[in-house]
Amino acid sequence: PTATPQASEGTGTPERRRRQQQQQQPGQGASDLGQAQARSPGAGAGVDGEAGRRAQVRARAEQLEQDERDAEELRAPIRVRLSHAAEGARRSADPGMHDLDMLAMLNELEAVGFTREQAETASRVVVAHNAELWARSGLRFAEKLDLAKHEHSNEAARSVFHEQMDNRLSQIMSDMRRDVEGVSTELQRLRDDMRYEQEKLQTSHRLDMNLEKNRIKEEMQQIGDRIGHAEGRLERMVATTGHENKNEIQEVRTLLEASKSDFLRFGIGGVVSVVTVGLTYLRFFHM
Repeated sequence: PTATPQASEGTGTPERRRRQQQQQQPGQGASDLGQAQARSPGAGAGVDGEAGRRAQVRARAEQLEQDERDAEELRAPIRVRLSHAAEGARRSADPGMHDLDMLAMLNELEAVGFTREQAETASRVVVAHNAELWARSGLRFAEKLDLAKHEHSNEAARSVFHEQMDNRLSQIMSDMRRDVEGVSTELQRLRDDMRYEQEKLQTSHRLDMNLEKNRIKEEMQQIGDRIGHAEGRLERMVATTGHENKNEIQEVRTLLEASKSDFLRFGIGGVVSVVTVGLTYLRFFHM
């Protein structure tokens, strides 16, 4: 019964370590969650909280896989020891399985030079030592009752381990669901905030666009008024210029008429003078 204490000792220490880790992990997970929540006070830190929750979920999944590997490593040597113990018990329970062939041994000893008496004595001694050796070696193996007890204890420990693993898995799944719900709530809140910010920006842009449109309309109205005023001034200037031009043209025409009348008068006077001089000259020479 050396395999049973070793198996129980091998399963006890890691089991205690796992229980201590399981007792420490919920508090550690709560502290990590509290730190993640403390690091995410506002909308800008929501992404950090989500990353922390995802890292925590990944760490828990890795811890679960590590626990499963440790449990498998613990089960493997127990299975090997149980198989060896069962095989040893089966062999020790069969007394004729380790008996030697005395006749063959006697013939071989006689063939190498032993006498009949020496060969029989040596064969008896070897057979006796062989039986004693197997009897002593059989004491090191467990009996069927011990194996059954050990198997029952291992089955109980295995059931406890499976129950703990199921509880741990259910706890991890509940924590993951809670984290997923928290992340979903945070995402929904972020969506609402983004939608609110988007609507606010759209409203602000719409208001700015309306103000800009009104300002452009006012500027266009002012420009139109200025253009109308300039056109009025231009029309008045054109009208004034046309009237002045008409007056100047009339004055030029008057001057032309006066010049024409003066030219005609001086021309007629000159002609009359020439005719008078001619007539006077003719009258003077005829006399």
